[in-house]
Amino acid sequence: MQQDFRPSAALKPLASELAALMSKGDINNERMKELIAVFSETPPVPARTPLKPASEPAATGNHIGIWQEKPAADGIHYYRDIALQVDWSQWAYVHHIKPKSEKRRILLLGESVARGYLYDPYYNVAIELEAILNESAELHNNVEVIDLARISQTLGGLTALVNSCGKLEPDLVIIFAGNNWMQQLQELLLSMPLASRTEILHTLKSKGLGGIRELVENGSLSKSDKLFESIRESFIAHQVPVLLIVPEFNLQDWRSNDIENSLAQVSGEAGIAWLKARGDAAQARTRQDHEAWLAAVSEMLRLDPLNALGHEWLGDYYVATSNWNAAREAFETARDLVIYRGSNFTPRCNGFMREKMLYAAAKNGMQVVDLPALFKSTLTAGIPNRSLFLDYCHLSVEGIKTAMRFTAQKVLSLLAGVNKPLEAIPASAVTPASQVQAIAHFGAAIHNAHFGQSKELVQYHCKKSIGHSGSVVEVIKNFIDFSARETATIFCSAFEDVIVEGGMRQYEGGLKLAHERQRKLLDIPLAGILATELTAAQPNALEQLADLWVSEHGVGAAPVELTSFTYSTNNYNEFTMSPRRNYYQSRTLASTFHFIAKNEHEPHRCTLTFRTPHACGREVEIYLNDDTTPVYATVANSAWKHVVFNLPGNAVGRAANVIKVRWPVPFPELDAAAAGSLEAALSLIYPVFGEVFSFTVQTIQ
Repeated sequence: MQQDFRPSAALKPLASELAALMSKGDINNERMKELIAVFSETPPVPARTPLKPASEPAATGNHIGIWQEKPAADGIHYYRDIALQVDWSQWAYVHHIKPKSEKRRILLLGESVARGYLYDPYYNVAIELEAILNESAELHNNVEVIDLARISQTLGGLTALVNSCGKLEPDLVIIFAGNNWMQQLQELLLSMPLASRTEILHTLKSKGLGGIRELVENGSLSKSDKLFESIRESFIAHQVPVLLIVPEFNLQDWRSNDIENSLAQVSGEAGIAWLKARGDAAQARTRQDHEAWLAAVSEMLRLDPLNALGHEWLGDYYVATSNWNAAREAFETARDLVIYRGSNFTPRCNGFMREKMLYAAAKNGMQVVDLPALFKSTLTAGIPNRSLFLDYCHLSVEGIKTAMRFTAQKVLSLLAGVNKPLEAIPASAVTPASQVQAIAHFGAAIHNAHFGQSKELVQYHCKKSIGHSGSVVEVIKNFIDFSARETATIFCSAFEDVIVEGGMRQYEGGLKLAHERQRKLLDIPLAGILATELTAAQPNALEQLADLWVSEHGVGAAPVELTSFTYSTNNYNEFTMSPRRNYYQSRTLASTFHFIAKNEHEPHRCTLTFRTPHACGREVEIYLNDDTTPVYATVANSAWKHVVFNLPGNAVGRAANVIKVRWPVPFPELDAAAAGSLEAALSLIYPVFGEVFSFTVQTIQ
């Protein structure tokens, strides 16, 4: 029977109060902590369960994560610490960890992948592994998996947890982590003291991006070494076996975004040649001219070997020609290069970190479940894709079940002394409810869209979501509603309904849908896809969406500023390696803006103040709802320029319209060695192609 996951309607006024407190931004407010705790206490869920992310509780001698020890006559118990209730949602939904019983005890430590992100708390890695082992003949009903995985777990946090959790008396420790480690090292580079930043600047000047890659990888050694030292001292030295799971990445489906694959450290004539090769490759691919496709991609790689796009397209070429090993190698290279492109890249375990983990495991006598190698050996084409992943690294139900079968194979060997072939280890009988899977795929659609993934991939998850359960339709309608509103999301009644009804609990309780101040996405592409998928159940969904956009954002006689976050951004990809400016900067060769027209074929007037930082004397082109013919063009230079132009009425559609600004090429040769500061060097290596002080649109009266 389908379970009812909806909390009591009595929580609605409390949700309203929580939304009001959140808007003030005071995270230390005691009443806010109390209310968050209320919403953490949700109805019982199957087996062992968890939740979402926030800050990192301080490690103390009587804590294991969020659990505080309470001695009793029968041993030491651990209960969630009320003082850390704001952090409860990042960990397993387990209030009480009892003293060890006669059952074999396995500790599971890890990051969001180990948490079963987007299915958690109703289904996750710990639930699946425990079920497989307890259904086996060798360990039948004699295993408990203590779930200590945490969303957004850091290297430091994981090391502290390793140092403290031995008190739980494990028979085996499993560590499923590695996706967050490189991301943290990039953040570390940006927060280094002046002396270290000078070293980075020197490296940039002398070795370019390749030098930064070398610096980051060398810096990762000391950080991860501390973790493995703690593992050795806490467990291996006490004859407690440790099993390391090396995570895999969605190689075939997850792609670099516009910032990650923009031109960097390639300028002048080489930059022009790269852009031409990119265009040639795209055309050859469309007409399936394999010879021309390979030639153009090879030219892209010759000119900019550190750009992920060339490697992704090379991988696509090899897929089209069924060269699976070469395709995988190309996709792996693309995965690794994104880390050094200056964006807030998504978590991943790159090739260097995988090698480091495998070396450390062998050195310290740890067993390994190497998912990259295992998935390669078992998948038909050897390349992981959406069948195993919901996004870049978070596993689907099939991915969780497959990974845990490999893990159970090792566990049976370590705890029962049995070496069973994989075919003899079935997945568990546990399957998440259709409603849970529907919300997981809806959350995946949002997650993919907000990281700039393809329309086709977002559509795939939308279809999967509605296909699993029609109950998700109301949640999707609420999402479309509050996304389209001009009001901040936390003040929208549709958002309140999502929180109160618990419909998006798997997406970090629905709070993941909130946004930073003045950084609300209008989500035009995503909302359009969702509304299209709803038309089977609601034929007028697209018309209703258009009406809502017009009522909330329709342009009139008063100018609307298009450089605001809402109208200039479709996702949260951004350049992170220099301070934000008070005006719009484009590090990509095209900038996209949206406006909402009240009427079809209604002419509008635009006012644009802009410049190109590197004087070029070439034209900036403006396109409307089409990439073929510009509606306006004007010469760009390094001085600010103010222009006024009209958008032809016959090109304007009702509701959503797209204005694309194409910045000119060529741009001058860029010399990072001439930079006087780290920020200046980064701005030369990752150039700004255009800057906009103001860009407004209004109707013509």
